[in-house]
Amino acid sequence: MKAGCFRRGRRAEARAVEPRRRAAAEEESARALLARLAEKDWSLCDGISFALIEARGVGAAFSFDHHFAQRGRFRVLGLG
Repeated sequence: MKAGCFRRGRRAEARAVEPRRRAAAEEESARALLARLAEKDWSLCDGISFALIEARGVGAAFSFDHHFAQRGRFRVLGLG
């Protein structure tokens, strides 16, 4: 899938974007995480993001969402 953007009135092609889909096991991990840490105000989307990041060994994530910093298992880029 190609992503595009507009620069000075013309469309520029960006590099290919590979969508990442969650697996059933990752959703189960996310729901278990949310159940264990019910005191956190995390959404299912947060939980699935954390499960994907951790399962795939990602060391850093770009986000402005403070929930990512609360998780504390990876470096968060974008939060100052």
